[in-house]
Amino acid sequence: MINCLEDPGSQVTLVTEQLVDSLDIQRRKGNLVLSGIGNRNVRLQDEVALEVSPESSEHFYLVQAYVIPKISTHVPLFDVNEVM
Repeated sequence: MINCLEDPGSQVTLVTEQLVDSLDIQRRKGNLVLSGIGNRNVRLQDEVALEVSPESSEHFYLVQAYVIPKISTHVPLFDVNEVM
């Protein structure tokens, strides 16, 4: 089982290199320039096909995803009530 974040507003699906390598998923050539905050661009050159299924269901969905080195840095945990 793998945790994921679903973002219905996203234009593309991303998956980390670490996950692709650990599951030995076959890559194929892709070509996408991903623009981020501060006009930083990242060129993604690999794409994978995934079968995704909720834990509570036997149905699965075919998903095309671009492979990215890292999605985010470590985000420290904190109590929202203490910050506000």
